[in-house]
Amino acid sequence: MEEKAAVNLTFLNRNVRADLNLAWPNAVILACAIMVACVGLNMNSTPVVIGAMLLSPLMSPIVGVGFGIAVSDAPLIARAVRLFLVEVAIAVVASTLYFALSPLKEASQQLIARTAPTLWDVLIALFGGLAGVIGSAKKEGGNVIPGVAIATALMPPLCTVGYGLSQQNWTYVGGAAYLFLINSFFIGLATTAGTVYFRLRSGQKLAISWRRQLLVLAAAVIVAIPSLISASGIIRQSYDAAQVNQFVEANLSDEYVASQDVKDDTITLSLIGSRLSKDQISRLEKMLPAYHLEGYQLNVRQLNSGDYMTTAEFKTYMQQAAQSSSAPAAAASTAVPTDLTSLQAQLLKDYPQQIEQLYVGRVADRTGQTKNLAAITLTAAGRQDQAAIQKRAQALAKKAGLTLTVRFFPPATK
Repeated sequence: MEEKAAVNLTFLNRNVRADLNLAWPNAVILACAIMVACVGLNMNSTPVVIGAMLLSPLMSPIVGVGFGIAVSDAPLIARAVRLFLVEVAIAVVASTLYFALSPLKEASQQLIARTAPTLWDVLIALFGGLAGVIGSAKKEGGNVIPGVAIATALMPPLCTVGYGLSQQNWTYVGGAAYLFLINSFFIGLATTAGTVYFRLRSGQKLAISWRRQLLVLAAAVIVAIPSLISASGIIRQSYDAAQVNQFVEANLSDEYVASQDVKDDTITLSLIGSRLSKDQISRLEKMLPAYHLEGYQLNVRQLNSGDYMTTAEFKTYMQQAAQSSSAPAAAASTAVPTDLTSLQAQLLKDYPQQIEQLYVGRVADRTGQTKNLAAITLTAAGRQDQAAIQKRAQALAKKAGLTLTVRFFPPATK
């Protein structure tokens, strides 16, 4: 067993040292990985981002630092640190330039996902690093190293730092840089621990002072604390969001909830349907503690102010509903029924000067009850004909055997 361990340590030493160079092939691979990652993040493409993780050579110097610490090889540590700093600088500068020149400036979900690291990222880096050092200690690493590269995801956070710098979004810069720090530190720590283990198994004696051990432990705790705080916040948010869903399903099943949002100490619900009175809203707010939502204020935004709602809100609602039957808003058929289409065409024919836009759709609430909606944007001149238009819409609906809810948009502003 000891001979096998010594062989493993030999393989580890050979593999670590072999990867610590920035010859032109590695430099080209790094450049390709940067571009692939930037495009994937920009286009919100998960497969492309995964491809960049596989290409990236960033893990080699991190493993080199961890291994150098474990074997007390100062020249190796210095060499790995230099390579690490050069690769990080290249990645940040290149990604900043890419996002500065890219016409797509909006942050994709792939970018946003790299800005809020949690305790789970610490665990991924730690166990991924352990798997990596074991893979490097084998004669053939097999699929371990590529798997670790995907799991720990070193390149995307650096490219997100570049995006933040290009947009001067310091929140993104800080969050992504912290994620990269977590990944780098705990991969290195796992490499050190794994190397120490292989050294002990090979019969080597180690002289690691208590002071050095405490220093490493303290550094690990300091690096992990913010992620622990972030993780606790995410757990709390997930729990509260689940409780809000229960609250809405139990008490607002007859309403059409366009959106629900939990932020800070406020629960905001946007509703389409019959208007709730102040007393009804007050009773709903008093029921929050029953769903473990004490401390929250309830803000109900009723999208029909009188008979009015905004164009953007209705469009968003209909789009969300059509995209998924499980969307928070409601369910909607992706194809508008023929009877509603005919009604739409007739109204536009009857009031060509009064109606600027007309949207129709069929939605279903959480109980499965369907409702036909017609949302009308009036011209400034057509405002005075609102009552007549509503009466005509209801008459057409009755003739078609439909129950129709009509909502009016404000007149378009020029």
